[in-house]
Amino acid sequence: MIARLPHLLTASIISFTVLSFWSVLKTLPKPIYIQAYHLLQEIHLVPLAQTEFAANLLMACKQEEINTAIETCGYTNLESILKVAGFTDLFLFDIKHIDPERHYKLTGVRNEQILENLKELLRRRYNVKVRMPLLKGINDNQDEIERVIALMPFRDYKNFKGIDILPYHKLGVNKYTQLGKEYPIKEDPSLSIEELNMIESWVEKYEFQVAVIKH
Repeated sequence: MIARLPHLLTASIISFTVLSFWSVLKTLPKPIYIQAYHLLQEIHLVPLAQTEFAANLLMACKQEEINTAIETCGYTNLESILKVAGFTDLFLFDIKHIDPERHYKLTGVRNEQILENLKELLRRRYNVKVRMPLLKGINDNQDEIERVIALMPFRDYKNFKGIDILPYHKLGVNKYTQLGKEYPIKEDPSLSIEELNMIESWVEKYEFQVAVIKH
């Protein structure tokens, strides 16, 4: 329901709704309060497509001294990103493929604006951790991984928090079944432990944090 609010309410009502949420939340016993605000992590919201609501929600979190983070593919205009950046402790920024044509074929959009937004966040000293979803046969070769790493501007800045390489996993398959939907990926693009170990050996040489996240 929360994710639908921006389509139904004006920005002022959204602001009131967020503040009302906190006023009710703070009346609860502490154990319930702690559990309740963790529900924020479960809100299925595309924050940079709903910036007014996201900015108000993030601002309310900051007022309650709750750390904030946004997961994003970065495909939006710079104005939308900057609208929420001031209330965001960390951007988890996906880079799916470095080549614009290949990116378009895989995702339906080109990546020039995405990469420009990434550079601008880093240049303006917002905290960013880059994440690279990894699929076998798509973007798991050494050249592709090293091109993404080489792209990173301002890598010596303290606000650049490194790169997490995220191999494909099947944890979301059951969600499609529960929703009565067919899982769109027919083949298995996951990588073996041996392949992940090899990728890990490629990135060990870098002086900043590049981590292969193994599930």
